[in-house]
Amino acid sequence: MKKILLAVTAALAITGCSQNEEFENAGQNAEIKIGTSVVTRATPMVTDNFAEFRAFGYAYKGEDAYGPATAGTNILDGFFTSTDHTNWAEKDSKKFYWPSEGKVTFFGYSPSELPASKTYTYPAGGGYPTITYTVNDIIESQVDFLVAQLTGQTKSANAVSLMFKHALTQVIFKLKGDDKNVEYTVTNITFKALKTSGTYSYATQKWTSDASPTADYSINLATDNVFVGGDDAAKTLTAAEQLMILMPQELEKATVEVTFSATKDGVEIFKSGIKTAELTDTWLSGEKHVYTLVLKAGDELKVSGTLEDDWTSKNGDANVDK
Repeated sequence: MKKILLAVTAALAITGCSQNEEFENAGQNAEIKIGTSVVTRATPMVTDNFAEFRAFGYAYKGEDAYGPATAGTNILDGFFTSTDHTNWAEKDSKKFYWPSEGKVTFFGYSPSELPASKTYTYPAGGGYPTITYTVNDIIESQVDFLVAQLTGQTKSANAVSLMFKHALTQVIFKLKGDDKNVEYTVTNITFKALKTSGTYSYATQKWTSDASPTADYSINLATDNVFVGGDDAAKTLTAAEQLMILMPQELEKATVEVTFSATKDGVEIFKSGIKTAELTDTWLSGEKHVYTLVLKAGDELKVSGTLEDDWTSKNGDANVDK
């Protein structure tokens, strides 16, 4: 099983039964089932966790492709759930049907419940919807928010599949000491003044982050926080309270503060204190950024950044000495 979900396919079953003159005859109506289980930790969504989502469908006529000026009529709005990740049902047993002519464009997101005061909005004149969203200030409560869209579907399709993808940015820290003879004790890492809210556009598939509010995200390391330096990264912080899923944004001299101490042969060579690194980077949807914090006892803190695994890769390095 893939540890990181790149795309979740939700099959939208086509069943038969006529509803009224607007819909196709028996054997050609379509029921879309969508569901998701809310992930209450900062854990990237995996297939076994994907059990509920919300979807919308908009019918329109004409041969032109769906675009910003297309006026769609909402024929589907449902909350869908599944227990086996294959068969999906609307939670209130609603059924939805193909129009007798034209096409349907679908949009979806998961989890189906948005944060308080945040909304999904379809423009009055048609086109592409937007979603406002806020990342949780508590790391272990952050959610791998997913989005999906599928345009220009017709009643001839036997099934409609929504492909969900990561909408936010995953951030992981690694800890490394530059001296193999030194023991390092790290007690806290704080990523400061990050943007937490923004608006996602289905048209551009990008975010516009809000300038405020901002938040500081702290990783407190009370246990399992001592390691010996060396060539390899000694620790990768991927526990629920350490792995962050954050708002895509432009980092303009964002700061990372690391509180640590260092000893050699039982003698303290760096008294517990804070070293700061500044980062300039661009975070996009679906990217996984891994920052290695290189601790040098009594002197500088170096930072390097790479992207890993199945998320869209983009390399970047930064060395900062404060």
